[in-house]
Amino acid sequence: DSDFYYAIQNLENFMSGSGNWSNATDNETIHQYIEDFAWRPLSIRHDYHGMNEYFAYVSESNIGKSFEKDGILFAAASNFEDTAAKGFIKRAKGFDTSLTGSELLYTAMGSQRVMIGNSVASFLKLQSLEDKFLLKFTKSWDGNSGFYKLFKSAGWYSLYPYYDLIDMSWANDILLSISSLPGHFPGIESVEDVWMWKVLIKLKPSVVGSEISYVKNKLGPYCNLIWDYNIFAKETDDSTTMLDLIFSMNTYMALFLCLFSLIASMSTNIIEQTKEIGIFRSMGLTKFEINKIYVYEALVLILSSSVIGMLIGSVLSFVVLQQQALFTNYPVDFYVPQSVIGACITGAIGTSILSVWFPLKRLNQKQIAQNMRESL
Repeated sequence: DSDFYYAIQNLENFMSGSGNWSNATDNETIHQYIEDFAWRPLSIRHDYHGMNEYFAYVSESNIGKSFEKDGILFAAASNFEDTAAKGFIKRAKGFDTSLTGSELLYTAMGSQRVMIGNSVASFLKLQSLEDKFLLKFTKSWDGNSGFYKLFKSAGWYSLYPYYDLIDMSWANDILLSISSLPGHFPGIESVEDVWMWKVLIKLKPSVVGSEISYVKNKLGPYCNLIWDYNIFAKETDDSTTMLDLIFSMNTYMALFLCLFSLIASMSTNIIEQTKEIGIFRSMGLTKFEINKIYVYEALVLILSSSVIGMLIGSVLSFVVLQQQALFTNYPVDFYVPQSVIGACITGAIGTSILSVWFPLKRLNQKQIAQNMRESL
């Protein structure tokens, strides 16, 4: 209604510093902290947005109507991808253009196209973005009556923020432009009739924590809920750091358990080479130089076994992740934590030194002649 529209318009002016907020001082408005913002309308279904024609749900279907999948239709703002976090947008297939997917919807070509998830394109057996498919608007829940509209794809996405356009079998959201709604749905006469549900705000890079709190306080009276991505990202980073710490400690623990076996092995090896050590010392090698020989030997043994273990573990982890991605249709990135690699290297160095320190210390305390006699 008009009251809702004026409330939305007032909030938009408040965030952009225009309209009745154009002469506001810096301590009264927040536009100086906002780089961009994008509206997210309510889903296009039922009789929302004042549509004259009611439909219960929408489903995607191929031309032959042999494949059909229920979905939810949404409208996206042109600057949605510019406002959203770039790390959450992965396009599986799209046009070779500098425009983002949401911007492409507002071109002459994109006005008759929609954005869908990569899983939907696979389900409908689409081969290219020029392949046509149907959107079925069912008027009743029994599915007996409805109407069809023909569309092409503007892009297929394996990951997209705030909408289910991902590589999951249940992901079925469909995106079209807000400006195309009046042409598709009678009753929506202009963009002003669209019910805005959420707003995505992108702050300037220079904004600090106190200014973010100020923006939240100012937006409080307009919003039912404020979700801060920075807090979510911090919690995620803290969880990742904790997991890396746990895996690093597990690496140190594994090397510590191997230390006892390595000490026994190196002790036997050093005792068997007592005569050689005596000969090296009689030739002028210092105790430090002899210690280095055995430290290097232990280091080669530990590092080589650690590298082989990491390679085998990485291959197994990659296979498991690929199987998980195959069963869940969810994209999974594979990476080896640097903290684990660092823990493996530092632990190997420490273990190699400790494994030869005790047997060599006892052997170096003896005279050369005594070492030679004990080796006979």
